[in-house]
Amino acid sequence: MIGALLFKLMAGSALETMNRRDLPAIMSRWHDDATFTYPMTGEIKGKKALEEFFRKFMEQFPEVKFKLVNVYVKNIFAFGLSNTVGVEWEYEITNREGKTFHNCGISTSRVRRGKVVASREYYYDVDKLREAWGVDKLVLDTPGR
Repeated sequence: MIGALLFKLMAGSALETMNRRDLPAIMSRWHDDATFTYPMTGEIKGKKALEEFFRKFMEQFPEVKFKLVNVYVKNIFAFGLSNTVGVEWEYEITNREGKTFHNCGISTSRVRRGKVVASREYYYDVDKLREAWGVDKLVLDTPGR
């Protein structure tokens, strides 16, 4: 149960770094070879490509308010910082055109020694996500996508 409490604190802290738009703190949570699967991009590989994604996210959405709803941990008895975690969240984001969107979803992550090695996001309303971005598919410039 200690592992579950630890990951709940970590998840809340991670969403707060998004709300603060603190790119260095966001990137500190990721392993160098991490993968991130996002509906608008597919799989993103490596920290450099992840940083480009989060930079574009912050450019597109100058205002974000993530709210932690629930945390699910595969091994509630794990004492270390390695586990598989599901984080249920809601958000309100405002894009650079001034339109505000509400959505919710779940992020699943494999964490090893306190760093995310693989994460995948599932959105309740992907059409609303596309509308918020203003595109059908987000293209990253960094190799590793």
